[in-house]
Amino acid sequence: KNGVMCYTPELGSSLGERMNLETELRTALSRGEIELHYQPEFDISAGGTRLVRFEALARWFHPTLGTIPPSKFIPIAEESGLIVALGSFSLERACRDAVAWQAFSLDPIQVAVNVSSVLFRRPFFVEEVKDILHRTGLSPRLLQLELTESVMLTDPEHSIETMKQLVATGITMAIDDFGTGYSSLSYLQRLPFQTLKIDRAFVKGVEEKPEMRAMVDSLINLAHNLNMRVIAEGVEREEQMRVIRVLGGDEIQGYLLGPPTPDPLQHICKPVAATASEE
Repeated sequence: KNGVMCYTPELGSSLGERMNLETELRTALSRGEIELHYQPEFDISAGGTRLVRFEALARWFHPTLGTIPPSKFIPIAEESGLIVALGSFSLERACRDAVAWQAFSLDPIQVAVNVSSVLFRRPFFVEEVKDILHRTGLSPRLLQLELTESVMLTDPEHSIETMKQLVATGITMAIDDFGTGYSSLSYLQRLPFQTLKIDRAFVKGVEEKPEMRAMVDSLINLAHNLNMRVIAEGVEREEQMRVIRVLGGDEIQGYLLGPPTPDPLQHICKPVAATASEE
């Protein structure tokens, strides 16, 4: 309205690609093209690096189009409503996989699953999560659900109540990518999060930029004052890990200690073997 837009061939090409991907995505689950890869998260608070959790990340491997990155298909899934089926699939598969991990680890290993705000706002989401836990046999304390700040944009009171019900079952709640979106501190102190994930955008320059170090320091102190643990995402260098540890960060995630992998057992079995040899 009251504007002029000029058509270019690129616009048509982009729209055509999007429509094609949406069509293909509608049958990707039934064709077995969606897989979960797992990125490890390590506790660094005691001076070492102890595996505590894997984050489940959806990957789409198309037989002719090749690997389609999440940055392309996740927004399409959210806009089309396909994120509900994709989210439910990811949650159940992750829980089933997490049950299998426990037999190979001396310590309990959590699984973290990202939950879209579309799926989270469904009327029976809490019941669906409980049903998945019952069917898979996973203990609620071994599941961490990750939400972004966008969950508070619509009906915050309903979101708070839903989260309280999930926490009451023993599930851990984490706020993902904190500081890059809505960031309402008035809601943060009311939300029953146990964990705050610092976005990789803050970690990227933490070892060389004093202003980034100051922001990460502030976020860690804020989280701890609200009785939350802190996970730093996107840790790729030893110096970044050292700074996060000095600032009091509890856990890290990133390519330094492990990229996403379809075979998380390679990480689980290493510390078990090391412990056995030390004994």
